[in-house]
Amino acid sequence: MEGNRTYNNCKIFESGSTNIEFDHIENFIVGSEGDLAEQLKSTAMKVKEVAEERAVQPHTAESPEIEQKIESIMAKLYEQGYVDKNNQPSVSKPQATLLANEIARVAGIKYKWKYFEKLWCRKNMKKDYYVAMGQKQTGEFLDRIKKIIE
Repeated sequence: MEGNRTYNNCKIFESGSTNIEFDHIENFIVGSEGDLAEQLKSTAMKVKEVAEERAVQPHTAESPEIEQKIESIMAKLYEQGYVDKNNQPSVSKPQATLLANEIARVAGIKYKWKYFEKLWCRKNMKKDYYVAMGQKQTGEFLDRIKKIIE
């Protein structure tokens, strides 16, 4: 679903899984309708540039060695159906946080929540992790994941 929003601290452009957020939106100085149209067009172009930049640039970790470990782990998880071909989790949100935690532990990712929140377009993964840790099936799930990725 596509949409535009013009509120401070809100997403101002959404398209599928691409979300662009701005800390603030500059105020438009309205002199005439032509000026406003040009300013809106300029802003739309900036949003498009950022979206294209994010779509092209893969998210990287701290080093090529860590990225290599992550690729290897993701390939194993893909074979077992835990992530899709785009390395997006195909499990529940709490289980995805368990995956992220184990991948980070094995690969050596320093800022795991920041890394996976960006990679998987998620928010509040740390909170979901604590939810997962309180679930009965967590132990069994972690045992299965550890056997796959180690």
